[in-house]
Amino acid sequence: QGAVAIENARLYSATRQNLAGAALLNAAARTLHRTLDVRRLLPDAAGTLAQTFGARRSGLVLFEERGGDVISSGDWSHDAVRALAEPLRRREAPLLVPDAAARPDLVASGALDSGEGLAAFPVRGRSRVLGGLLLVFTAPRELTESETRLVAAYADQLAMALDNASLFEEAENRKTRLEQVFASTSEGFLVLDLERRVVALNRQGGDLLGVNPLEVIGRGFSSLMETIEGSVEWTDAAGQAFVVAIGRPEQTADGDLEVRRPERRTLRWLAMPTRDLLGAVVGATVTIRDVTREREIDRMKTEFVSTVSHELRTPLASIKGSLHLLLSDEGLVLDETQRHLVDISLKNTDRLIRLINNILDISKMEAGHIHLDLDLHRPVDFVEVAVEGIKGFAESRAIAIESEVAPDTPEVRVDFDRMVQVVTNLLSNAIKFSPERGRVEVGARGAGGQVEIWVADHGQGIAPEDVGRLFKKFQQVDGRTVRAVGGTGLGLAICRGIVEEHGGRIGVESQPGQGATFTVRLPVPGVVGATTRVEPPAPGAEKAPLVLVVDDEPDVRALLRDMLNTAGMRVIEAGRVLEGVEMARQRQPDVITMDLMLPDLDGFEAIRLLREHPETRDTPVVVLSAIEVEPGDPRALGATVGLVKPFTSADLLKAIRSQIRPRDEARP
Repeated sequence: QGAVAIENARLYSATRQNLAGAALLNAAARTLHRTLDVRRLLPDAAGTLAQTFGARRSGLVLFEERGGDVISSGDWSHDAVRALAEPLRRREAPLLVPDAAARPDLVASGALDSGEGLAAFPVRGRSRVLGGLLLVFTAPRELTESETRLVAAYADQLAMALDNASLFEEAENRKTRLEQVFASTSEGFLVLDLERRVVALNRQGGDLLGVNPLEVIGRGFSSLMETIEGSVEWTDAAGQAFVVAIGRPEQTADGDLEVRRPERRTLRWLAMPTRDLLGAVVGATVTIRDVTREREIDRMKTEFVSTVSHELRTPLASIKGSLHLLLSDEGLVLDETQRHLVDISLKNTDRLIRLINNILDISKMEAGHIHLDLDLHRPVDFVEVAVEGIKGFAESRAIAIESEVAPDTPEVRVDFDRMVQVVTNLLSNAIKFSPERGRVEVGARGAGGQVEIWVADHGQGIAPEDVGRLFKKFQQVDGRTVRAVGGTGLGLAICRGIVEEHGGRIGVESQPGQGATFTVRLPVPGVVGATTRVEPPAPGAEKAPLVLVVDDEPDVRALLRDMLNTAGMRVIEAGRVLEGVEMARQRQPDVITMDLMLPDLDGFEAIRLLREHPETRDTPVVVLSAIEVEPGDPRALGATVGLVKPFTSADLLKAIRSQIRPRDEARP
């Protein structure tokens, strides 16, 4: 019985100890994790631990990341702290000293007195040892295994609380720094989430947009648009580009925004995706900068260059005319030297005129004043004119030009003279950079709804890192070669401007030592189908179905209009999404045809806008696009899909007629 009683007493003591330990850990968890100011609680935490284990004194040593030790509680000398801190920094396991006699170094430092015992536990954080938890006993004592586990668990609780507090402090410091940058920068910042809600707008951004940041934060972007509707014209190209960028947070975009009030200003904006720590897109950040003065200076520069260039043309015309007279006057006899000098003067006059014309072209493009006289032309015609015009230059360098235009190349709607200029510039470059007695190839062909015109040389080629600079004005990739062959660096910039004004693209493929191929891609006007133009329905045909055609390509709109007019339908047209949505609300057509690749918003966004308005919610939409849309695509929002360009007139009429309802049914 005595043995049983002793065992029961031992079990009872162990149970009480376990309960006390559990209570200690629960209390620590509640105390340490209910606040982020953990250091304020450390003295009490150490005291509670000392009381639980009957220690004479306790303490906490915290290690700063950059060195230095902090004592949170306890009467410890500097030497004692250093003596305890060094072994704790370097170890994972507790430092247990049951009797000070075993560690005379700790007695010498003042950390322990003779006859005392020590238990020191490292407080291990996520990435380093944060400090140590110290218990000093008045007499030699060895902690039991369960006591050691309990104090170690307590140290882990403390480490977790310290880590959380450190993360919170770091986040708060980062937030404060960002807020300071946000407030002090001269640029505006607009931050939106994936739902297009305004998350943040700094004071400068509010001033630039003419809104109070506090009034728009938390609201949707559409609400912000309505707030500044009187200051910004959202339906013009600049405004629409901004709206498109906001709706596509995963993309990077930039542009200008014109603000009318309180005074006219030009704002330059850059929209970039906002990403979380894992790299996922969580919204968009837009920086906004006032570039009104910069644009004004740029405009003044452009006007100055244009004015000076025009003023130079008049005397140059007189000089050139006089030189021609000298050469053509049969009554004036020039010896060989004189004729040679006049020839040199005439060639350099022509060179100067070409340079001035190039500068004028660049000025017009920058000012948006380039005029195109558009008409349908065969690529073979302007390629032949360009080849004929450059032939003398090629012969002077012993360069052969090989022309290959596919006989079935479609016509394109272009300014003939401008396209001759583009091909001539490309040929001139190819000839300049070709080896003597080399060859240059030029050709054209139809390719997937486009016409490709290419010019290839077999010269030294272009390094990959230089390709990006080719089409910028005054950029030349090899100074030594340019000095040898001449040039200003304007030709390719002009080519790019002209091609893009035609709605096309220009690019280059090249490898060093293997020559270069420049390719111009121009859209083929219209779609396969009607070949004749007919007059629209006679006045008074109000009962004929009304079709709204939304497409940014004028030729496509004209062809669709002809197809539909032939079938007795009335047609109204829009070249942009917002224009089309407003026209649909006002005119309420029976059917809408919608291109998907539009310059302001894509066709899917247009359909979404139509579905949001009661007047157009039920209006049938027939999607016409160069890209195939899968049946049931949720972005189409119930639109009829499947007409992929090119298609026939019969295909179009079948799709539209399938959607037309009697007007008394369609218009309650």
